[in-house]
Amino acid sequence: AASDVYKRQDLVLTDSSGKMYLNPGEADSIDIILEGIREIVRNYDVDGIHMDDYFYPSSGFDDSAAYFKYQDAYPNKADWRRSMVTTLISCARDAVKEIKPNCMFGVSPSGIWANAGDTPGGSNTNGSSSYHSLYADTKLWVEREYLDYIMPQIYWYNGQPNACLLYTSDAADDLT
Repeated sequence: AASDVYKRQDLVLTDSSGKMYLNPGEADSIDIILEGIREIVRNYDVDGIHMDDYFYPSSGFDDSAAYFKYQDAYPNKADWRRSMVTTLISCARDAVKEIKPNCMFGVSPSGIWANAGDTPGGSNTNGSSSYHSLYADTKLWVEREYLDYIMPQIYWYNGQPNACLLYTSDAADDLT
């Protein structure tokens, strides 16, 4: 499957820092990733497939050409990007389970799904979120049971501004 990337340079996009990515907005990119997952599950004695939080890069990334192909079905680019990532996650889970039903599938997203100030249902935080920065709707994935587990990346210290819950003094008293 890795050789497919070299054969399909038309699917590769470079971000503003020079890093190269398979264009997540192209169905063929998703197919390459799924074939890699299938190859691993079929050929190796693995207990699970785990994806890190790298869905869309958070820096300059021009996927406009792919978006313009599909824009009629989506109200905006952000919703389209989340839809493409959700398709990848849903199909990855299906690919794992079709081959080995007991094999686990999970992700490690950024520790904040969304901030309440930006998204209804978000946490009382003010940091970078998976939903808006990486276009990963991890809450939806959990609700639809696309994951066997979720392991959020929480790399901040207790009390770090923006990332920790913003408690009022009354709420803090309730915790003690």
